[in-house]
Amino acid sequence: YTALNTLSLHDALPIYYTENDIGRYKAECLAERLQSINPDAQIDFHTEFLTPDNIEEMLNEHDVAINALDFKDKTPFVFDEICKERKIPVLHPYNFGWAGFVTIVDPWGHSLSELTEEPKGFELKVAEYVTGHGAFWNQPKEWLEKIVTQYKKENEMLPPPQLSIASWIAAGLCTTADRKS
Repeated sequence: YTALNTLSLHDALPIYYTENDIGRYKAECLAERLQSINPDAQIDFHTEFLTPDNIEEMLNEHDVAINALDFKDKTPFVFDEICKERKIPVLHPYNFGWAGFVTIVDPWGHSLSELTEEPKGFELKVAEYVTGHGAFWNQPKEWLEKIVTQYKKENEMLPPPQLSIASWIAAGLCTTADRKS
């Protein structure tokens, strides 16, 4: 887990953090919380942002990766490219407010960057691809189509309460996918 930002009072979700964590690095606090839940877990954390310059080092000794980076620049694409070179499968969680889903990028298969290399609106492009793929194979994803339509109407701005719900959904899906890989 990597996060440079520190906690402020409005960040302090009681599920993850306590008031004693305010001013500390989010990654450090979350690692401590997870370690308290499962003392046998091996949890490493970093307090610097992931950049194209440090991705190689951060991925050392990992068998699976979760790309939960914001698609604001080329960093998520570089992350996937390096994972592909190292034969590391990548889980991509997506948060659409009341719904979430995960795509798994097989290092021997296609890359998500084949959909587009433009970061702006990438998450929506993936969701549209998934719904289109399902429809093509006669396996419609009606729930996702409905969420995508709603998401577009809200101009990609969802109120915070729904975002936390989908975050939990996406996290649960990643945990399930990781355990099955």
